Amino acid sequence: MRIIFHLPLDLEHSKIISGVSGSYLRPLKMRQAFEELGCVVDTVWGSASERKKQIQKIKMNVSQGIRYDFIYSESSTMPTLLTEPSHLPISPSIDFGFFRWAKGIGIPVGLFYRDIHWRFDQYKKQVSWLKRCVAVPFYNLDWIFYERLIDYLFLPNLKMLDELPRRWPKDRVFALPPGGELLSAEMPIEHRLQENYPLRLIYVGGVTPPLYNLSLVFGGLAEFSSEQYELTICCRKNDWQNCQESYNIPSNRTIRIVHKQADELKRLYLNSDVALLLFKPFPYWDFVLPLKLFEAICYEIPVLAGAGTAVGDFVEREGVGWVIKPEHNSFQRWLEFIIQNPHEVEKKRHVLKKKAAHHTWRERARTAAKILLGGT
Repeated sequence: MRIIFHLPLDLEHSKIISGVSGSYLRPLKMRQAFEELGCVVDTVWGSASERKKQIQKIKMNVSQGIRYDFIYSESSTMPTLLTEPSHLPISPSIDFGFFRWAKGIGIPVGLFYRDIHWRFDQYKKQVSWLKRCVAVPFYNLDWIFYERLIDYLFLPNLKMLDELPRRWPKDRVFALPPGGELLSAEMPIEHRLQENYPLRLIYVGGVTPPLYNLSLVFGGLAEFSSEQYELTICCRKNDWQNCQESYNIPSNRTIRIVHKQADELKRLYLNSDVALLLFKPFPYWDFVLPLKLFEAICYEIPVLAGAGTAVGDFVEREGVGWVIKPEHNSFQRWLEFIIQNPHEVEKKRHVLKKKAAHHTWRERARTAAKILLGGT
């Protein structure tokens, strides 16, 4: 297959602005996954001027008889027309004009829509009134073009359908959550959880309330001694500095706050027993499946999630961890149970060994390719 991978964004600029987040890593991993499937991938991403040159080359290829099987696109967290560093719509016709051209010559176009923050109250709290007045009309403009030009829509979770600004035909929308990378023989997990070892908990991700509210975790740990557990929180340095005072962290406890990426992050996972995705209830978690869920799964780390969330539904359905009520007492009871019954962690690892291969980036790319080629 020969395909086109489209992203209306300069990834390097995005990395500088937001750090190495899921929105930066996902397109890199998906492009790599398509290549691992044997696809020849022509890329349209970068600045507007770079995308324009790449599109011109692709059109020239088509005029010379080269055939493309489909376009796979990923949206930005910003409106498409505002992704330049200046956030001005200086090249309004590049991306949607490209989709229109592809549709006209019969190249299927699939788009992964990343998130829908702008439809929720937390967006109003995070973004100034003036920026919202500019951005929201452009977000809605995206959806006008999507409705006309996109053949297949991919979402992290189909529950997100109810939050979209426009109705989308259910036969043209599919779930395409994040993926992970399988544990390799060169990266063995450290000692298994046994009697007299502390339970090694890990949380990787955002820490800023109300979306990422870890107070249930810190509150639940207060009843346990430092010999019984270790907790590692891996987050962005600035995020922690800005919000650490909002948490009541138990004193004299084994809690580490670290800021790691790439291979350093892998080592953290491999030295952990359970990954935490337990937050105070918040509407956004009704449909979000974060990248960190699938990283943990592919590293064979069982997950503790809160009931009533998309993560909790997934963990319960797949059997890859535990689901508890998002309450201090529930977390305390679970922690006490696991500390007294460490073999329960190993039982979940056996399930993960069978499940992990179904949740890799390569499988996500395989699913997208099958759909875009006309399968279901």
